[in-house]
Amino acid sequence: MPYNVLIVEDEGLLRRSLVRKITAFDLGFTVVGDVMDGEAAVRFLEDQLVHLVLTDIRMPVMDGLALAKHLYYTAPQIQVVILSGYGHFDYAQQAIRYGVKEYLTKPIDDDELRRMLRRLQMSLDTYWQDVAAAVQPAAEQSASELAEAVENYLRQNYSTSLSLQSVAQQLNVSPDHLSKVFKRQRGETPMNYLTGLRIREAKHLLLQYPEAGIKEVGQMVGYGDPYYFSRHFKNKVGLSPSEYRAAYHGSAETS
Repeated sequence: MPYNVLIVEDEGLLRRSLVRKITAFDLGFTVVGDVMDGEAAVRFLEDQLVHLVLTDIRMPVMDGLALAKHLYYTAPQIQVVILSGYGHFDYAQQAIRYGVKEYLTKPIDDDELRRMLRRLQMSLDTYWQDVAAAVQPAAEQSASELAEAVENYLRQNYSTSLSLQSVAQQLNVSPDHLSKVFKRQRGETPMNYLTGLRIREAKHLLLQYPEAGIKEVGQMVGYGDPYYFSRHFKNKVGLSPSEYRAAYHGSAETS
């Protein structure tokens, strides 16, 4: 399976060099984009399928650690590699917290880059083979297996934009069949199950990361519109996201 790569690096010469090297290695990776900072990367990823991101750690606007953190919550299936001219262990420690397993120091050695890409290829092969097994054609699945496949898919992708139609397309079934089978097996529709996942994760993020803005939390759990996120959260929880956070911290302070 070919894997798409996005390079995020504010040094133009290095960025273009990485594009050439990865292409020349011919290891099954295709560079589909190269941008100068983390914010441009986030915008690029909204419209493009990417499996691997190589990002500098120090950049203007949005640095590599902030980008890794964003991807950790919104697109955990994307592998991230940190590039840095700063060989400080504290950067690596921070990156590890956000799921980054590979860390290259500039100037980048060609042999090390090649070895790293081979390791990542094996990791990506394993991950996507598991995903493919979870979404085998409906004709080969019982009702319980299909419901389980839907659950697995929603758990893995709840932070992205999803609809009943897009989920059904991924699972090779009709939206109507998917909805009926899931409701019989789980007692609720797939979209209600998705909402539950998102609200539970939003509660966790609101309390565990008090520095995160309401808009950022909403985006992390799949709500592109912060106003819709706030309304939806209040409808389900009875409090707005900011009220829920304040109520928790207020009770913690008085206990």
